[in-house]
Amino acid sequence: MRSVRTLVLLTVAVVLGGCSPSFKGVWVADALNGKPIPDDGVATMTINNDGSFLYTVTNSKDEVVSGASGTWDKDSSNAIRIFKRTGDGPDRASGTVSGNKLMIVADGWAGTFARK
Repeated sequence: MRSVRTLVLLTVAVVLGGCSPSFKGVWVADALNGKPIPDDGVATMTINNDGSFLYTVTNSKDEVVSGASGTWDKDSSNAIRIFKRTGDGPDRASGTVSGNKLMIVADGWAGTFARK
């Protein structure tokens, strides 16, 4: 009985340890570069299955005040590279998933997004 319990626990640990985080989906933040987004703004990063992304910043009136779009590639099990094609902000960035947080950094820019 004891060996069966040990085997079950080891199997669960291997299965859970093999799971990689998902980048795909909608992520939101109310602060960028460590400062709140002006006018009660919200930044939204949508990472799509087809390798594209859409980034927008909206104000309290739901007006888009900034945005970008482009592509992303998986770098490792918990990291991606982001390449802007159009819009505002840096041309390249890196993202890392930890739990329900997506941390994105680029030259002079950083944001921590929560899964929506």
